[in-house]
Amino acid sequence: MRAPDQRCPCCGGPITHWAVVVDLNSNTIAVGWRPEPILLRPTTAELAWTLVQAMPTAVRVSTLIDRIWGIGECDNADMLVRVHISALRRKIIPLDLAVATVRGIYGSRGAGAAYRLVTTSPRPRA
Repeated sequence: MRAPDQRCPCCGGPITHWAVVVDLNSNTIAVGWRPEPILLRPTTAELAWTLVQAMPTAVRVSTLIDRIWGIGECDNADMLVRVHISALRRKIIPLDLAVATVRGIYGSRGAGAAYRLVTTSPRPRA
């Protein structure tokens, strides 16, 4: 877990205590104010990591398929993503996180859909 006084290597801004951390070695996800991490399946952890890296931007299903499975276009690939998104949604409820489906920008279903990770409660003050 990162300390609140550390700086982001990309932009130099402060990393606050509410940062979402996905550990791909232990397949866990944690939020700074909830010290106990949640165990995920390996593929679901990769999905969570991809969504955390993109926060607050939405990630297209086609991008998730390519980055995580590397299979490009195939039958039922969007269903594969939906199954893992559903599993991730159930797991991250205690962390006050949710996966939002972005509609209207990329479409609402299939490979044209997009997902983003969002917080469901206000961030605690430092």
